[in-house]
Amino acid sequence: MAEVRYSIHKGQKPTQEQIEMIEAARERGYVYDEDAPETDPIETPERYAAMMKAVAERNRRIAEMAKAPA
Repeated sequence: MAEVRYSIHKGQKPTQEQIEMIEAARERGYVYDEDAPETDPIETPERYAAMMKAVAERNRRIAEMAKAPA
């Protein structure tokens, strides 16, 4: 299946087509493979901790960008 990307800008409402695509993607679920294995906090605590650290850093950068004057 070809990859399709849409951008929704702040204040813009998604179209019905975009909503339907999101719902269809939600129903397909996740597909894990050797390039993108599932990160389980019990089975792979080091990988899970690294992922959570990266998420926290990303969220911190996003929050700082939101505070910066435009």
